[in-house]
Amino acid sequence: MVNEMKKISSFICGHYVYILLFFCIPVEIKAEATVSLVTNEWVPYMTVADNGIFTKDEIKNRKCSDGHGILSCIVAAAFSLEGITVEFKFYPQGRAFNMAERGIENGAVGWNRNAEREEVFYYSDPLMKKDRVYFHLKSYSFDWKTIDDLKGLRIGGDISTNYSEEFMNAEKTGKIKVDRVAHKKFNFHKLAAGRINVYPMIKDAGYDYIKKYLSPEKAQLITHHPKVMHEATWHLIFNKKREENIRLIKIFNRGLQKLKESGKYDQYFKGGKLKE
Repeated sequence: MVNEMKKISSFICGHYVYILLFFCIPVEIKAEATVSLVTNEWVPYMTVADNGIFTKDEIKNRKCSDGHGILSCIVAAAFSLEGITVEFKFYPQGRAFNMAERGIENGAVGWNRNAEREEVFYYSDPLMKKDRVYFHLKSYSFDWKTIDDLKGLRIGGDISTNYSEEFMNAEKTGKIKVDRVAHKKFNFHKLAAGRINVYPMIKDAGYDYIKKYLSPEKAQLITHHPKVMHEATWHLIFNKKREENIRLIKIFNRGLQKLKESGKYDQYFKGGKLKE
């Protein structure tokens, strides 16, 4: 009888330890099958050609120089390395941000950091770093050294875009006035027509917009000031309301690191086709 009790006790204790181990040992995070991300057109980083689902075959065969967005390619490729498919949904910039803020989709592509947004979103590791400059007409004599030099100017801006901290504070306090619109192309049309004096924009993306949306005659009227407004970083943002999003950020960052280590990240910025 004593031996039988020992056997039962040993059986229960052994299984009790197993149960404890089962619940206490961290389980490997399983990737969701598909992630839904909202974004807006921002040539050459995000284009409407990327609207929809990126399959593995598309990721392997796409060239960013063929009209596909560089950031869209990078995000899809990084998630693919972790077994996740991405669906991009394109909306005007303000609406895309609003949808991400409300948690309607998993997240959004291509946003800067600021204190207010960090209360709402998880931020990925940087997707890219770029210089923002002021565009202006060649015929308009423009020079600046500090934010005070922008007082009294007609400044163009984009809805929901976070510029430098100094710029944002100057706008909030009324030191400068910024006329914000829903699409970047509108600001270049306004600039070409002389309706605004300056427009802050990423340098290489700005010239892509000029080439795409302005006639050659109007395009040659515009230049940029050589002084950099600020160096900005862009991220993938995931709303904190959705429980799965903290895991998705970790999964994405892991895939992004793999993409960089493989050399394929740099290939995307060069417009090269990626091969396994």
